[in-house]
Amino acid sequence: MLSHRSDAPRRQAGVGLTQGPFNTACTFANNPPLGSRCPVSHRHSTEELTPSLVAISVRRHLRDRIDLIVDLPAVTVQAITDTQPGESTAVVRARVCAARSAQQARYSGRHARTNADLRGAGVAQFCAPDANGRGLLRVAIERLGLSARGSDRVLKVARTIADLAGSTDVRADHVAQYRLIE
Repeated sequence: MLSHRSDAPRRQAGVGLTQGPFNTACTFANNPPLGSRCPVSHRHSTEELTPSLVAISVRRHLRDRIDLIVDLPAVTVQAITDTQPGESTAVVRARVCAARSAQQARYSGRHARTNADLRGAGVAQFCAPDANGRGLLRVAIERLGLSARGSDRVLKVARTIADLAGSTDVRADHVAQYRLIE
């Protein structure tokens, strides 16, 4: 998901122009036909395209610009027919509102309003993980070749996961939920 923040006015159906700020998101899928041939390496060679080569290509060129990558497996028959209700929308909304309130309090008087707004020193100050989280991030940077921008994105998402969990500290389990190690 690529996101962009804009303060430009937007038109809503039936409402007319509304004033921002707005965060927009772009969701995309990388589904080229398997078995096709395309250049996937810096040497411009052509190789048969396989799921692993697609993943490598995405990781190389887009990974540090993508906030979240979510695998959505097929819904099982048991999940469809299960009569036990899942977590209610009201419960999830309360958790999100609490996380947003924590962010607003944390960044009061600063240029940032949310974790996504943090830049440079703000990421280092407010999103620094514990020692185990730093170790996990270091391994991910080495394995995935994340840039500084990519590692900042990981830390901002981990900070948000910690906020949703009600944690004041960013721990290794928050960093790990970003799905770093593939």
